Amino acid sequence: MTSLTSADVRELREALEASGAFERDSGPAWRRFFVLLVVGGVLGAVAVQGPLWLSCLTLPLASLALTVAALYGHEGGHKSLSRSATENSLMLHLAFPLLGGLGAMYWSHKHNVRHHGYPNVVGATLKGSDLQASDPDLDLWPMASSKVDYDAAGPVRRLFHRYCQGYCFWPLTALLVFAMRVQSLQYLYGRIRARGMERAVALDLAALGGHYLCWIVLPGLAFGFVPTVTFYVALWMFSGLYLAAIFVGAHFGMPVFLSPGDPWSLQLRTTRNLRLPRWAAWAMVGLDHQVEHHLFPRMAHARMPAAARIVHEWAARKGVPHESMGFGHALVEATRFMHSAWREVPIAGAAVDADADATGEAGSPATATV
Repeated sequence: MTSLTSADVRELREALEASGAFERDSGPAWRRFFVLLVVGGVLGAVAVQGPLWLSCLTLPLASLALTVAALYGHEGGHKSLSRSATENSLMLHLAFPLLGGLGAMYWSHKHNVRHHGYPNVVGATLKGSDLQASDPDLDLWPMASSKVDYDAAGPVRRLFHRYCQGYCFWPLTALLVFAMRVQSLQYLYGRIRARGMERAVALDLAALGGHYLCWIVLPGLAFGFVPTVTFYVALWMFSGLYLAAIFVGAHFGMPVFLSPGDPWSLQLRTTRNLRLPRWAAWAMVGLDHQVEHHLFPRMAHARMPAAARIVHEWAARKGVPHESMGFGHALVEATRFMHSAWREVPIAGAAVDADADATGEAGSPATATV
């Protein structure tokens, strides 16, 4: 891959600024968020009250509407919704801990810092590795995302990696949101032990408490806990499938690295855009434009389609990749990757160009949390 300099990066950023790509208007996002909540609530009520055949039709649709609503928390977490820190934080906490049961602090650390800082960088099982400098989205125990995981596993897990994980991957993604909920609580517990009860922790705990109160306790008292928990689990299992389809399509099947190296090279080599028809792209909340999102995490999702054309032309001029793939094809590639990931040998690392790295862009850890 051609090395990028700070002048190359500055050229791209200036072109995007001139096009208005960094402008933000939160009004449409808030309207869509509340419309999706209403739609999801109505469909959920139909699933609960209707006959079994109707429930089977409406429950996945209710889950889709609520999952898309929750994705607006992703934008709030990146501060790409608004220039107001308060407004971004409000969307983050409404969409993630309150609606989705996913801790805001945990998500910000897992996604903004680690995933955006080190996409497709392995190391969670590498002896002596810095776990903070690896992508948690590749740490999919009991699966292997590379030969590093396979070599560190015992004989039983190695058999699973070789013969089973490709078939088990998609069914297990239905449990994704529940695993992240447990990890959210573990993260908060660790923060409290290390730093005491911070204001951000208290806010997160209050929102998470509101989630379980509204989803489990109050409905359970009204309708019984067994049907309530059954509905809750089924709804969020579909959500896990949806989320996995969005995120793995953008990265799985792309190169895997042992070390990050130059952040611009890393983002461009490990991320792909997903092509969908316009009627379906709304459900991605900008995550179909993963390349632009990873290069400029604070860009509002509504600006990304126009920005993608500018980035694509810039990448062609500079001789750097700008990957794009149909959504269905990307899911096939991700599935193939999981069948053979146990023998995937990670690349030593993208070559570091100190001049380009000095720009502090491209989702690097230095800028991922600001």
